[in-house]
Parts: sequence; structure tokens; C-alpha cells
Amino acid sequence: MMLWFIRGVTALSRIAAAVASLMIVVGALVVCQMVFMRYVLGESTYWQTEFVTFMLIGATLLASPYVLHERGHVNVDLLPMLLGPKGRIALAVIGNFIAFAFIVIVAYTGFMLWLEYYETGWRSYSVWAPRLWIPMTFLPLGMILLALQYIAQTAAIVMGVEEPFSMEAEQLLKEQSESQSEQPGGSMPEAKQARTAQAHGGVNHE
Repeated sequence: MMLWFIRGVTALSRIAAAVASLMIVVGALVVCQMVFMRYVLGESTYWQTEFVTFMLIGATLLASPYVLHERGHVNVDLLPMLLGPKGRIALAVIGNFIAFAFIVIVAYTGFMLWLEYYETGWRSYSVWAPRLWIPMTFLPLGMILLALQYIAQTAAIVMGVEEPFSMEAEQLLKEQSESQSEQPGGSMPEAKQARTAQAHGGVNHE
């Protein structure tokens, strides 16, 4: 049952990321249209800048669950590298719980703002004056999807389906250590060998 939940949330995150990618493409096309209208045809533009701003912010919010799924957020690997497997799982669960609580607060606040904009029909103060509840929809929607992704990721970590951390730094250190051990002359790095030779008066004893 939980595996189906994890797969379903992952599918939603991928769909949201695809929509976000499309929004970025649309925003880029609108920027090209704005440049053409203003500098080629010499006509004024009044809605393009605000539209592109809404598109980029909305794309960022919608893509955040997929970024979490792909472990694309900034993280520090030093503490997980010092912990054992159980410690890494505990650290990941605690970190995800704190992040989940923060995301729930943001989602609730965003929903209340969206509801206020929807009920009052509040518009932007620009010349275009779009209804603000439309772009505001991306805030609670993106945060809800992000909260679901945190739940799915935590469940996958506890069940052993996913590793608690990507540990790319640890993997790089292992690969570097293995490559150095395969070099002629043992595992001593070349820089250390050079310093050793200098300490002996630069004499090569081969």
C-alpha cells in the first residue's frame, strides 16, 4: 500500500515538473514576443513582464517536489558521512519532519491568501490588472505537493527503498582513494611524493 503511495506521489511530482518546464518555455516565448514588439515594431508592452514573473514563480513552486525527489536541494554531506546507517536514517527522518512542518505552515498561509484573493476578487495594481488568485494558486498547490513528497521520501527511507542521503561526496572520496591506490608507487599522492623527495635533498633513489 505504501509503495503505491510513494509511486503515486512520485508520478504527481513528475507531472508537476513537466508543467513547470512548459511554463518556463511559455515564459521564454513571451519574453521574445515582448522584445520583438518593443524594439522591432516600436509598440508598448504592458502585460508581458508581469506574466513572465508569474510563470517563473509558479514554475519554481511546481518543480520543487521533483527537485526534492531527485535530491537536488542543497545539502551538507559532512554530518551524514560521520554517522552510521541507523544514524543517517534518524537524521534524515528528523530533517524531513522539520521541513514538512515548515512546508505545512507555508501551504496553510498560502491557501488563506488564495482564499482571500478569490473571495474579494483582488486584482494586481498594474495596467494589466489580472486577478491575483490565479497566480496565487501555485503557492498552496506547490507546497501541498512538496509536503506529499516529503512524506513519500520519509516512508521510502524508513522502508529501505531509498538511501537517506545521496552521499555523493563519500562516493567521490572512495573513487579518489581507489584511483590513488592503483597508481604506481602505492597509494601515496604525487604531491606527497614530491615533498618527500624535497625533504631528502631532491635525490631520486630509484
